[in-house]
Amino acid sequence: MDDFEQQLKTKFKIKFENQHIVTNKQIMCSVINKGCENNELNFMFINRDNKDMKIDCGLSILQLVKVVKGGVLIFFPSYSLMESLITCWMTNTKSSKEPFL
Repeated sequence: MDDFEQQLKTKFKIKFENQHIVTNKQIMCSVINKGCENNELNFMFINRDNKDMKIDCGLSILQLVKVVKGGVLIFFPSYSLMESLITCWMTNTKSSKEPFL
């Protein structure tokens, strides 16, 4: 938990930790600033309708899940952003039969 606080540059007032099967050697925490199409992934409110950024975020996630064995866990700052991204990904298809996700 201390490592996570340092990476986020914040102190948590309340901490809840449990023993897990997953060890520290199996976890990588990272912030991705640019997508695989080189768009800045800046999800400030002013950028909320940036379709290229949303699509690049999705493409970058797709690239990650192809190389990370065992799966990934992705955190979004809000449910509304997550829903906005999913909606964008589901409506921007490669073909009429193949959804983005």
